Amino acid sequence: MLENLFAQLAALSPAVKGALLVLAIVQCILQIFCVIDLVRRPAVTGGNKWIWAALIWSTASGCAASGVGVTPASSSAKRTRSSTR
Repeated sequence: MLENLFAQLAALSPAVKGALLVLAIVQCILQIFCVIDLVRRPAVTGGNKWIWAALIWSTASGCAASGVGVTPASSSAKRTRSSTR
């Protein structure tokens, strides 16, 4: 199975390999940013930061989907939303 994957990767052009490398680096940077943001938050939805950390690191679609699309809400964000109603 891995041999097939390596053969397919070897067949890619250098431009595609470079683009994949850049995307992988960007994904890692965004995941690190998301974990740092999670650590700095005083509270998260559900109250368990470990679940959010596991979600950030296990999401195959990258940090853009796991960190931005489904962000843990802090207590200050909840207060802001409730005070504007």
